Amino acid sequence: MKLNEINFTQVYDNLRALKRKVECPDLVLQVLDNDIWKEYRYPFNAFDTDRRNIFEEHFRIKPEPQYRPYAEVKEEWIGKKVNIVSESVKGIITNIKEDTQLISVAGNWYRLERMFQVATWGNNGDANDGKPFGEVVE
Repeated sequence: MKLNEINFTQVYDNLRALKRKVECPDLVLQVLDNDIWKEYRYPFNAFDTDRRNIFEEHFRIKPEPQYRPYAEVKEEWIGKKVNIVSESVKGIITNIKEDTQLISVAGNWYRLERMFQVATWGNNGDANDGKPFGEVVE
């Protein structure tokens, strides 16, 4: 590769991603492979040039997932714990109204949009614990 063929902006972005990964090992490093971002598996070594080339590859830190309000209530939510962050309330979903898309928590009724704004999932022992009260945007 010749010097005039190097995309220095991309190299800089790659080095920033690699530096962030070294500083925070819990972050997920991804590499662009055939137009699809894939997790870069390793034992991680920022200077491992045998696997990927920082001059030719595209690296990034996996972005945090984006959420949106749920589209409809689900009966399976009854009995699940939620945190109403804006009111410092921890409660349990005690009732839902499917026809009006309302959820009852700690004696109050909330619409799905409002729950998304003020609530996170509580400690239910599942993958949603601590996450926003909404669905992931793909």
